[in-house]
Amino acid sequence: MANEEMNFDWSASQQIEEQNFPADTLRRSQYAELLTKYLCERSLQRSYVLNINSKWGSGKTYFIKRWVQTLDAHFDVVYVDAWKYDYSDDPLLTVISEIKKQVPRLSDKLSQLKIIGAMAKAGLPNLVSGFVKKYIGFDAESLGEKIEADFLASSTEKATEVLLQSFEQQREAISSFKNYLRELEPEKNKEKPFFIFIDELDRCRPTYAIELLETVKHLFDVPEFVFVIATDTEQLAHSICAIYGQGFDARTYLSRFFDDSYKLPDRDIRPFIESIGFPKLFDVAKDLVTPICENDSLIVAVCALFRHFNVSLREIEKTVARFQLFILQVEHKQKSFDPLFTILALIMGNCDKTLLDSVFNEGKVFYRSGLLNGLSRIEVTVYEEKQRTCTTNLKSLLTDRQKALNGEITSLTVMQELQAYGSRSGKYPPRDHDIYRKIAIVYQPQNRDHLSVSEYQAILENATLLE
Repeated sequence: MANEEMNFDWSASQQIEEQNFPADTLRRSQYAELLTKYLCERSLQRSYVLNINSKWGSGKTYFIKRWVQTLDAHFDVVYVDAWKYDYSDDPLLTVISEIKKQVPRLSDKLSQLKIIGAMAKAGLPNLVSGFVKKYIGFDAESLGEKIEADFLASSTEKATEVLLQSFEQQREAISSFKNYLRELEPEKNKEKPFFIFIDELDRCRPTYAIELLETVKHLFDVPEFVFVIATDTEQLAHSICAIYGQGFDARTYLSRFFDDSYKLPDRDIRPFIESIGFPKLFDVAKDLVTPICENDSLIVAVCALFRHFNVSLREIEKTVARFQLFILQVEHKQKSFDPLFTILALIMGNCDKTLLDSVFNEGKVFYRSGLLNGLSRIEVTVYEEKQRTCTTNLKSLLTDRQKALNGEITSLTVMQELQAYGSRSGKYPPRDHDIYRKIAIVYQPQNRDHLSVSEYQAILENATLLE
């Protein structure tokens, strides 16, 4: 089998159609390899339609395009960007045109197939017009739409004959087209099945998306044809409900078109945020960052925030870009800032689109009820010495950060608490005492003031203007 010899190593970046695709930091090539073997087996006796389900911005296009490139040396493969053809009235012609373009050896044969015109929705008006001229005796092209409609209405019997013959010709065309697909042999040195990938379907007009699925299901229903359709299936279901009504069971409806649905699993996003340069931003601003936790723990905490708020890969990239813009503004002011609070604020700005309502209230910082639920199990290191390491959970850390920004915890109150503990026990607090978290939170880099809430507000607003 061809796929046994295939190289699914995506560890290096790759140029595809003048676009650079970075290394596969999420290690998704293993899923492409697994699914290739699965689809080759499942498509032996019939066509097979697989839905790759993953939310918008999660890297579906990256996954599909690298998979297509890997398959291309071993199979006939076609990639269709459905969104690119959303303006079209005929999904069949969309698929056919991409097959002709990407598998040149089939171009002449497909062009010679007269059945394409009969099958295509766009060709039906001309087809009917031809029948009108032949059987009724008038050239419909020379008539206005209203005259043609009136004439057809007055000639019911002839009109019915026209439509029946049109239907019969289309039925025969579909049958002939399927026979052509059955007899289609792969290119020399390649094997079956024939792979057709359809991307960005969830971004299309609902009517176009439905018609394309109908085309795939009914016209390409022959053995050893594999369709891989990448969608945010939940979003696609919402679009379908917009046509049929909110009570419509869109999920069940979609299951008619897909033989199976495969959800791209979430992976550790740390390699991804490292690959886009996130940790380096802390090195740039190391004299400005309030060290509320060690660098490694800071990365762990940031990853936890992204996962907790279900931030897509695309939105993570935007957040990192906005964080970089935030740092540039803070450097200009020469003040210190809290990186975790900043990331949280940027995430909320991305998710809710209303930064002030999400994070600021009357000049003070607050976290909405339940906002931090689920973060209590994430531990980070917040204070470290030769013989003392204090860890705390992320929820407590961010809650204290809120109090510090609102002036409820200051360096003075922390020192008073530390002195009170020493006067009672005559020794340092134990290594896991909350006091160390508070020390880290109120720490200021030398000769630096911390950003005030109003300064945070202004700088974050500027950063979130980056689209």
